[in-house]
Amino acid sequence: MGIYLFAIVRYGRARLILISIWDTCLEGQNLHVDETMTNNQLTIQKIKLVILFALPFFIFLCIAMHQIDQHSQYANDIERVEKQAQLSIRISALVHELQKERGDSGIYLSSQGSLFSKELNEQREKSDQSFEKLNNFLSHLDRTRYSKSFLRVLDDALLYRNSLEDLRNNIISNRISATEAINYFSTVNCRFLDTIEATAHENPDPELVLDILSYTSFLRGKELVGIERALISATFTQDYFSLNGYQKFIQLVTGQKIYHSEFLRLSTTELKRKFTQITSGSDFEKIHQYRSIAHKNAVSGVFGVQVADWFTVVTSVIDQLKALEDFITGEFKQKALAKRIKSSDLLTKWYCAILFISVLMVLFGTWVMKRIRIAFQHKIDEYRSLFEYSSAGMVVVDPRTGKILFCNASFASSLEFDKNSMALLKLDDLHPDEAKSDMLSIFNGGVTPYNVCKHELLFRRKGGSLMPAEVSVFPIRIEGRQYVAGSIKDITQRRKVMDENSSLLSENRKLLRRNYSLQEIERREIAGELHDQLGQEMVGIMLQADHLNRFSTTGDLQNISSIASNIGSRVRSLIVCTRDLTNKLRPVTLDRLGLESALSELIEDWSKLNYETKFNFKLHNKLPDLNDQISICVFRVVQENLTNIGKYAKASDVSIALRYDEGVEFDGPALTLEIKDDGVGIQNNDQKHGMGIAGMRERIQSLGGTFHLINKPDQGVKIVAHIPVVAS
Repeated sequence: MGIYLFAIVRYGRARLILISIWDTCLEGQNLHVDETMTNNQLTIQKIKLVILFALPFFIFLCIAMHQIDQHSQYANDIERVEKQAQLSIRISALVHELQKERGDSGIYLSSQGSLFSKELNEQREKSDQSFEKLNNFLSHLDRTRYSKSFLRVLDDALLYRNSLEDLRNNIISNRISATEAINYFSTVNCRFLDTIEATAHENPDPELVLDILSYTSFLRGKELVGIERALISATFTQDYFSLNGYQKFIQLVTGQKIYHSEFLRLSTTELKRKFTQITSGSDFEKIHQYRSIAHKNAVSGVFGVQVADWFTVVTSVIDQLKALEDFITGEFKQKALAKRIKSSDLLTKWYCAILFISVLMVLFGTWVMKRIRIAFQHKIDEYRSLFEYSSAGMVVVDPRTGKILFCNASFASSLEFDKNSMALLKLDDLHPDEAKSDMLSIFNGGVTPYNVCKHELLFRRKGGSLMPAEVSVFPIRIEGRQYVAGSIKDITQRRKVMDENSSLLSENRKLLRRNYSLQEIERREIAGELHDQLGQEMVGIMLQADHLNRFSTTGDLQNISSIASNIGSRVRSLIVCTRDLTNKLRPVTLDRLGLESALSELIEDWSKLNYETKFNFKLHNKLPDLNDQISICVFRVVQENLTNIGKYAKASDVSIALRYDEGVEFDGPALTLEIKDDGVGIQNNDQKHGMGIAGMRERIQSLGGTFHLINKPDQGVKIVAHIPVVAS
């Protein structure tokens, strides 16, 4: 809104200033504009300003009411979240009691009722008390404030309460296995934990959503610890793992790690510290020991563990997790309460803001209307000077006659004229013949009111040279007459850069086409070698193997020996062919022995192929460890040069030198590669080497290096490349 009010002030000033500038610009050029504003005109301007003030105030009022509505809704949502937090606390308390009842039931069933009978009855009473507290809370819950999806998840969890008594009767009478009982309690707890997690979808605050997800991950991890307590208690009681029991045990331990990791990722530093204290405590260490016993004797059974000892340790850990759970729920309740209070404070602030802005708008509007006329008197001369001495060239033209009515010093100097002589010219005197039609269309028909157009035109300087310029044209209407104002910007340098970029783009496209062509040639060669050499050799081996198989049945040792020798020969040939093909794709020596050995082998191979040419390779000093990009770049550049020399140079002597310097042309160490031949050189009309040279240059420059080619027709070519070294 501040920007909008500032624009209003500027608008009022600008209308008055434009008239004065116009009169000043045309002063002494037989064009008069009356800058006197009547009282009626001033009244109209004031009415417009009042409307302009009313518009942002109305917008602000709409925004404020929207914000009030948003914060009211947010406050209601946070209040609902507080209720859900209380519901989550009661559900988690119930889940905790059901976890204990599940553990007691597992031991009771595994021992055929001989163990934990008293503990089970006591725990059932505690579970029923938690159910009663949850039902009392739900009876006062306004279900109309919650979504159908959340209520559906809650009701699904509560349905299991109806079948709990039947399950308990089956447990007491031993009509159900420990595994079935554990699975039932686990399903019930899972449904209630889903209810807690569903509250995240009802939450409008992202921070509280993360807290709920962290809390849910913690509860699910604690639930898996409870299932593990029941499962291992039953296992230690019966002294063996039931069917699929060990796999279930592994899944439980893995699931705990996953949920605990998710909890730690989403929780605060304080919660991480408290959780770490629990997991690094002595009781948790004992759990790891019992787990090791279970793993070690999973197949054989006979664990030798008193189930009461295990149950006591794991229950202690679960109680510690319950204490941390209570701490988490307390923090969550406090955070939700703080957000509700903050939302209420924001509502109050918005109400106060509406009152304050209303008073401020009245006072500020009155002050602005007075200030516009006062500021106009003080600023008019500054704006005139700004227009006159602007660095951009400005010109005002009468579109009917084409006469230049006014220009500033920058416009005149850019075209090498003085201001006095510009008054005697027409606009078409400043353009070459081929640009006059464009100029006329721009300054006559190309400009409409309230529209600024940008074009590029050629101007002719006083000395005759041409200047490309970007022209911005806009209309000016004063006292019912329309004129055209324009500014020019010299774009000679921009045109030069665009031409250079176009040239570079063309070269890059040629290089790209050559790379595609070379790639296809290489693929065709590899395909041919695979078909003609590898394919034929393998077919031959297959046929020889068939013969060997037939002779083995007849016991013809002489033919068997001959065929085996032939197969060995073909396999050796196949190995050589494979090695040659691999070296074409990437030199193996470069990876195994380094750049020096790879270059030596490459040059030696070319010496064998070109026996009429003498190849000399010299390494001036020991090379450091080079990264892969530098090594392959040097290797490919040497390979490309040797290829060009072998095809076109007709050279009798070729020298390759590689030197490592601590810093010559670059700020750091660099490699210097020199390749020289005494061949025919590159002729003026010879384009065969062109893209190969461009490819080498691209390779070198991509590593921040420099590439120089010295060509002497009939005397040979010398290539010098400098590559900055980055240690591998």
